[in-house]
Amino acid sequence: MSFRALARNPVYFQQEIGTPRHFVVKNLMNQYALAIDLGGTKIAAGLVDEGGRLTCHERLATPLEGAESIAQALVKIGRIVLERADRDNISPMAVGIGTAGVVDHMLGRVTYASENLPGWAGFPLKDRLQEAFKLPVTVENDVNAMAYGELVHGAAQDLQHALFLTIGTGIGGALILNHQLWRGVHWTAGELGYLPVDGRRGIAHRDNNLETQASGPAIAQAYQKRMNLTQLLTLQEVAARARDGDQTARQVIADGATLLGNMLAGLTGFLDVEAIIIGGGVPHIGDLWWGPLRGALHAGSLPSVRQVRVLPAGLEEHAGLIGAGALALTEAADSAVAQMGRPLQGGPN
Repeated sequence: MSFRALARNPVYFQQEIGTPRHFVVKNLMNQYALAIDLGGTKIAAGLVDEGGRLTCHERLATPLEGAESIAQALVKIGRIVLERADRDNISPMAVGIGTAGVVDHMLGRVTYASENLPGWAGFPLKDRLQEAFKLPVTVENDVNAMAYGELVHGAAQDLQHALFLTIGTGIGGALILNHQLWRGVHWTAGELGYLPVDGRRGIAHRDNNLETQASGPAIAQAYQKRMNLTQLLTLQEVAARARDGDQTARQVIADGATLLGNMLAGLTGFLDVEAIIIGGGVPHIGDLWWGPLRGALHAGSLPSVRQVRVLPAGLEEHAGLIGAGALALTEAADSAVAQMGRPLQGGPN
């Protein structure tokens, strides 16, 4: 049961745990979590309440000197937000952080991280933040946090089964099954950016996966190559040229979208979800990207799943923060009821 469902269910407490609803919920409503979103280039933080509202938003550049410098930056930005919260008489009840990399959610540590976060794999993140903030800490993969935000407060609120994608400087994915995050046995469920696009696999062919062929930088690099440019344009510049009628720009955008649509066509038959939810910067290109994506997906899908809904994400750039905060609040609610002898059942966790 999600945090919001917990607060809105007056029957659950009396019938299921023998406790009046107000006794449990009175200290859970109007509460906040300190939310942190760690990426390869920036760290964002803020306060998230049970309605998914974000306040006290702060940003810092991600340090490049290793795990200890990253941890210090996380503590620094968290304390900045907490100082602002204190001035507003707000005392967060938990901390939620979404971080790039493969995350062991139970232990609260990253088991794999790219070279963008040197030394981050194996770092005891949960322990470090709990020591710094003296609050319960929830650690989640950043894309899973985005998906959870969409599940509780965004485009997936009414869905039981969905595939969430973020298409930007990289490509990430997450699975929602039975209205819950599905993390997988090894915490990698939904990691579709590494799927090979030409049949070759392994470390030696990392340049032939979905991320290196259909992400924002991949589209921009394809344009540079076809135009024989010496200086790489940004995706936004390529998109602007496409809107002005540049046929090469239109084609590389369509190629990236078509490749993604072809891959999703296979995945829809394999997963059979209700909807695919897509966020990130690339979808902001608009119809020049969405049109080829939907066309390829429809053309390549099995007839039984051809009408799968393809939806834009609802929370935009703050999905990671809102999701991390929402997850922290939900787990705080779970803990509160579990301490009364019966854990919550049947909702996002």
